[in-house]
Amino acid sequence: MAAEISESVLVFKDRESAINTVTAMAKADTEKTEFDVMIDEKIIRISNLTLNEENLKKRWSAETAQVGALWTEYHSAEQGIYKSDLRPASCVHLNGHGASPYLVALTRAASYDGNWKTGFNPDFAMLTSLHLGHEVAKKNTVSETGWYTVPAYGYGQVWLEQIVVWQNQQRRICTMHAYGAGGISCDPWSAIMRGELPVVNGVHFVWNTDWQKMDFNNCGGGS
Repeated sequence: MAAEISESVLVFKDRESAINTVTAMAKADTEKTEFDVMIDEKIIRISNLTLNEENLKKRWSAETAQVGALWTEYHSAEQGIYKSDLRPASCVHLNGHGASPYLVALTRAASYDGNWKTGFNPDFAMLTSLHLGHEVAKKNTVSETGWYTVPAYGYGQVWLEQIVVWQNQQRRICTMHAYGAGGISCDPWSAIMRGELPVVNGVHFVWNTDWQKMDFNNCGGGS
C-alpha cells in the first residue's frame, strides 16, 4: 500500500511493490504516465510509462498476469549547494552631497537562470531539492526597493550572490514483462547529466562602497 508524503511522491517498502502499484494506476488511468516514488529514502521518477494494450485486454491477476510495460527512470546520483560569484545588482551611486553621507533609494534586481545538460530533468530536480529543504526554480527573479547610505565623497553599489543547487542525474530504460520477482529488467544507468538551479529566496544582497571594486558599466538590471 502506498502512502503519500507530498502531493506527488508515494512511499513503498520495495521496488516490486512500487512498480506493481504504478502499473495498476496507469491501467486505471491511461493518461497518467508519470509517477514519483520513494524507496529506501530515495526518490525515483518513473516517466513515460507505456503499457502493452494487447495484454491489458486479457483477464489478469497480480500473481499470474503477463504485462508489457516500458518506462524511463530518473534518479539523483548526488547533489549539493554553492554560492555564485558576486555580481552587480544596481548602478553605481555617487554621493553628490560631498562631506555628508547620503541616503539613497534604489532598485536592486537579481535574475539568475538555471542551466543543465541535455537529458537532465529540471522538474525532477525541483522535486528532489524540495525534499532536501531547498525550493529551486528554473529561473529566480527579484526586483525590489532598497535604502542605502552612500559615504561622504564616496560611491555605493549593490551586489548579489545567489545560492544554487547542483545535481547529477542519471536515467535508464526499464521494462516489465511479468508480475513478481524477476519480472522487471533495466538498462544500465546513463552517464551523469548535470544541472544547476537557483534557490528561491536564495539571493543575498551586499552593499559595496569600495570604489575600486565598482562596476561602472553594469547595473545588473537594477537602478
